[in-house]
Formats: sequence, structure tokens, C-alpha cells
Amino acid sequence: MCQKIVDIGVFAHNEENNICRIIEELAKQNECLSNKYSVRIFILANGCTDNTAKNASELINSDAFYESFELINCEQGGKSRTWNKFVHNISRNEATHLIFCDSDIWFTISNILLELCEKLSNNQKLSVVTSKPIKDLQLNSENLSIIEKLILSSGGSLTNWKKSICGQLYVTRANIAKSMYLPIGLPVEDGFVRAMIATKSLTQMEDLSQFDGDDEYFHIYSSEKSITKLIEHQVRIVIGSSINACIYTYLRKQNPLERNLLIQQMAEDEDTLKIILKNNFPDWRFGWVPWSFLFKRVNYSLNNPKKLLSFRAVFVLLAGFGFDLIVYLVAQYRMAKGKGVGYW
Repeated sequence: MCQKIVDIGVFAHNEENNICRIIEELAKQNECLSNKYSVRIFILANGCTDNTAKNASELINSDAFYESFELINCEQGGKSRTWNKFVHNISRNEATHLIFCDSDIWFTISNILLELCEKLSNNQKLSVVTSKPIKDLQLNSENLSIIEKLILSSGGSLTNWKKSICGQLYVTRANIAKSMYLPIGLPVEDGFVRAMIATKSLTQMEDLSQFDGDDEYFHIYSSEKSITKLIEHQVRIVIGSSINACIYTYLRKQNPLERNLLIQQMAEDEDTLKIILKNNFPDWRFGWVPWSFLFKRVNYSLNNPKKLLSFRAVFVLLAGFGFDLIVYLVAQYRMAKGKGVGYW
């Protein structure tokens, strides 16, 4: 039987303080992976203005231990642009699996990449297997300040991570990724990837059975440590999700046979997405950001009333809604000023 081929894209934008650590961790992962797969690891230094590429190059060239690694220095930044380049121009044509990995995460076990690949390989119904994202604050949840508890409670608990894609670390079948392109300038690329896979490029109803993960296989990422930074982070997510929703609406109005060509055009010409947004925003019902982003937390709580049985839970909900309102208004303002595409 032919050996399966895994290519790993490590996305690094100004990560001079993390890049050597993640390379060393990936080298240990490679020892497990390479027993079953042919592996290549591409360090995608994109739009860097620091020593990310220099530090990566020095480490990779220092020892044969890193012979499976290759540094790709992309002058133009942007995760969606780099995603396209990795999938269509850098990864091997014969690749069977593609792993997408951010450079500022921490692995929890030495064989997590192997386990993710095996889960995908052993279930032909799956298209994507994602790693469970865990905030570093969760590792010490008993000794947190009120601010840290609010930060910890934000975001991720409102979604089913197994039926989503965590852009920090996931694996997909190479043929699926290679059939797709991402518009240049997407602030939230993993949501777009999920939508395209779940609906086969908006040609069918959403099929979430293609996505899965395992609670035993997770990675750690660094939480924002202040409310101000958390607001900036959430604003980016809301803006990105609003842009994605606009793209889906626009594409559904087009001839189904032309949708992939339109997406590819957005992936080749960075002005195309800007023109689409200009022609479709604001929407008279909600402006630039749908109301659903403002009421997501409230709706989640109302659909899970057992979570509101204590004064503390109600307080957290109200504080969370206040936070969401600030994010919503800032996102509306930023998009009204034309600050959306390329936010990443």
C-alpha cells in the first residue's frame, strides 16, 4: 500500500519569540508521524518585519534533525493569502493530508499530530479533524482574578468546537483543500474553510458530520491578558465573521457553476473582495454587523436555562453582554470606516 503523505504548514507572522520553540516541538512530533507517513514541514514566514525567518533558518540548518523542514519566506502577509500559497503552490501534489498549524501554540502530547491524522485516515466520512483549543488560563482556573475569569468565559464556550475548525491546529484531506481557494484579506479564514467544506462550496445543505475532534487531543494557546486586547481580538473575529456572511450571501446569488471561479478571482485579486463589500454593505437591517453576533451569548444562555440558576451566572451573563455590546459597536464603526479586509 502506498505511504500516505502529510505536509504541514506552520503560519508565522512576526513570531521571532516562538518560532524556534514550535520548530523544536514539531521535530518531536515528526518522530511519531514519520513512522507511518512521509512528512514535510513548511515554515511559512509571511509578511514578517522581525527575525522570524532568520531564527527559523538558523535552527533548521543547524542539524540534520530538521531535514524534513523547509523555510518559505513570503514577503506578502495575510493568512488567507498564505493559506492559498501553501495549499496550491507549496504542498506536494501527491499529499494526502494537510495540517495547518499556528506558530504560537503549545502541543500537549508528543504524538498529537499523528493522532489527528489517524482519526482522519480511519474514518472516510470525515473531511476535517481539529484539535481542541484550550486557553492557558484554564490551566490555573482556581486562582484567577475577576478580569481573567471574564476573559476565560468569553468566546469559545458558545460553540461546539468539534463541529467547527480551529485555525490554530487542524488536519484535512489534501484533495479537499486543493479544491478550494480563500479570498485575500479574510480576517477569519477558518470559518470560511468550514463553510465551504460543510456545504461543498454552498451547493448543498450544511453537513457537520464531516467534522470531528477528540477531547483527549488538545493544544494550548495564550489568552489575551487584558480586556482591551480581548476586545481587539473579538472585534477581529466579529468583523471577519460579518465579511464571511456577506461573501456567502453574495455567492448564493450567483450562478452555482460560477461560484468557484468567483472565489478564485477573490484569491487572485485583492481588490475584488473590497468591491463586493462596498457594493453589499451596509445592509439596511443591521448595518455592517448582523445582530446575531450581539445576541449570541444571550441566546445561548436562554437555550440553556440551567446555566442561569445562580446570581453569579446572571452577573457573568450581563457582564458578557456588556462586553459583546462594546465589541459590536467597535466592529460596526471599524467596518463603516472601511477597515475590514486584511484585518488579520
